[in-house]
Amino acid sequence: MPYTWKNNIACTAVYKIMERDDRMNQFEAIVIPFDDAKSLKISDLPFFPSASSADVAERAAKQFGATFFKFVAQDYVVYAETSTERVRDMFNAIVNVLMNPNKTLLDLAEIVDSKLIFSDERDEG
Repeated sequence: MPYTWKNNIACTAVYKIMERDDRMNQFEAIVIPFDDAKSLKISDLPFFPSASSADVAERAAKQFGATFFKFVAQDYVVYAETSTERVRDMFNAIVNVLMNPNKTLLDLAEIVDSKLIFSDERDEG
């Protein structure tokens, strides 16, 4: 079943972090409301170097991805992952989306939702 853009922590986190002026500041909420953001392509975000080589796109995605990942963890994730391998896997999955001009915020939210554990998903047992 395909991933759905909805009012959950992962989709909200992606939207708010991309939109907020004190975070990634990639668009304005008045121009791109939450429900429309799911189809926003990575290539339409200001950080994306559209007229550059694959190497430049990869470097931009890694730099942008590191900051994005930091804000997701800082603002939304209660459980801190301690495995270096899992953190690297999460980061690489985010970068892979950010490098692909045809991916969307929906694709990014799907990665965030599948790779990170949020407070409402933590197994307390």
